[in-house]
Amino acid sequence: MENWLFFAVTGYLLLAVEAVIAKALLTKKVKSWQLFSFYVGLLSLSGVFFAPFGLKWFGGFLFFESLIAGVIFYLALIFLYKSLEKSSASRVFVLYGAITTLASFILGHFLLKEDFLIIELLGIALLVMGGFFISFKFYKKRLFSSYKNVIFAGILMALALIVMKDVYDRQNFITGYVFSRIGVFLSALGLLLSSRFREVIKQSFSQKQKKISQRNFGLVVGAKTIAGIGTFLVNYSISLGSVVLINALVSIQYLFTFVLATLAAIFFKNFVREKITWMNLFLKLVGVGSIIAGIFLINSN
Repeated sequence: MENWLFFAVTGYLLLAVEAVIAKALLTKKVKSWQLFSFYVGLLSLSGVFFAPFGLKWFGGFLFFESLIAGVIFYLALIFLYKSLEKSSASRVFVLYGAITTLASFILGHFLLKEDFLIIELLGIALLVMGGFFISFKFYKKRLFSSYKNVIFAGILMALALIVMKDVYDRQNFITGYVFSRIGVFLSALGLLLSSRFREVIKQSFSQKQKKISQRNFGLVVGAKTIAGIGTFLVNYSISLGSVVLINALVSIQYLFTFVLATLAAIFFKNFVREKITWMNLFLKLVGVGSIIAGIFLINSN
C-alpha cells in the first residue's frame, strides 16, 4: 500500500471512530448538544498554539473573513450535534457527508460559472438517492426526525469550506486556520447570550454537576484528540499524494462510520433510538453505496 493511501485511510478511520464516540457522549454522558457544542467551541482555542509557526497580519478584511468562516463552521457543528443527539450516527454522518459534498459541488460550480458534466450530474443523482435511502425510515414510512438539522449542517459546512478555501488562497494556512479557530471560540462564547444555553452551561458548573462535567469534558477532549490526529493524517496524506484521489476517499469515512455505528447499535443496548432489522440495514447499505459512488463520480474529473 502506498504511504499516502495508508495515512489517508487511517485518518478517515479515526474520524469515523470520533463520530461514533461523539454519538455515545451525547446520548450517554454529556446528554446535551448545547453543552457538547460549548465544549467543542472552547477546545477550538487550542488552534492558537500554531501561531508561532507562521501567523501573520494580512489586513482587517481577511481577518474578519477568517472569523466569519469559523462562525459558519461552528453553526454547522451545532446543527450536526443537535441532530446527532436524537438520531443514529450512521444516518446523521452519512447524510451529512452527502449534503456537504453536494452543496460544496453545486455552490462551487455556481460561483465559478462552470457547466455540469453528464458524469457529475449522475453523481448528484446518486448522492440524492443515497441521502433518501439513509434518511427514510421505511418501517415507519417517514424521514428520520432530525434530517432538517443535518441538511442545514451540511449546507453550512459547505459554505464554511468555500469561505475557508478563499481565506487559505489569499493568506498562508497558519494565519487562516488560527483566526478561524478564534472565530469558533468567540461563537461558543456567544452562546452565553442565549438564556437557554446559559442555563444548561450554568448547571454543568454547579457543585452537584461539577465532577461529572469535568469528567465529561475530559472525554470530549479525548474524542477531539482522535479527530485532530485523523485530520492531521488526512492532510499529511494530501502532501504525499493526489488531492483529488484523497478527497474522493472521504467516502471511506462514511462507510467506516456506517459499519462502526451499526455494530455499536447491535452490541450496545439503547445506543441508538431506531429499530435494527435486516431490511433496514440493507436499505441503509444501499444508501451508503449510492453516496460513495456519487462522491467518486463528482471527484472523477
